[in-house]
Amino acid sequence: MSPEVIALRGAGSAPVLSWSTRVVEVTGDDLETRVASVVAGLDGPAHLVATGNDGVIAVRVALLRPDLVRGLVLADSGPDGAYGDVTADLPRVPAPALVVAARPDPATDLSAAQTLAGQIPNGVFVVVDGVPAPVHEHRPASFTAWASSFLAIVDGLVALDTDT
Repeated sequence: MSPEVIALRGAGSAPVLSWSTRVVEVTGDDLETRVASVVAGLDGPAHLVATGNDGVIAVRVALLRPDLVRGLVLADSGPDGAYGDVTADLPRVPAPALVVAARPDPATDLSAAQTLAGQIPNGVFVVVDGVPAPVHEHRPASFTAWASSFLAIVDGLVALDTDT
């Protein structure tokens, strides 16, 4: 059985993948603890999917409870924003992460998303050209294909590790 996918929804819409996706509202205080408690109530670790500022919360959950987070998909996110700055903590993120960035034109600054992907030890960076943010709304098929493929790879690698 595949792990559940938890999509964090703050100010924007939550990305929903083709897999079983549970949406968790991220408003109020102590967000990473509340998200971790939802994941702790599942049968095992989950994948966290977040967009924009909610990406910081997903990273904090992965740092707070690495036993609960199997993989991260962070769309149009950077390491700092409304929920603080996790730049210094990124090298300690144990979960593999896919960072997907929308780039409406070649002049779009992607440095925040590149920092996020580049500083996470198992970070992967994907750019979806010719589309405005949020990428999961403006190019849902591309976003879902990248995210689903990445999470399937993560699950496959976890299965290999547990077989040895």
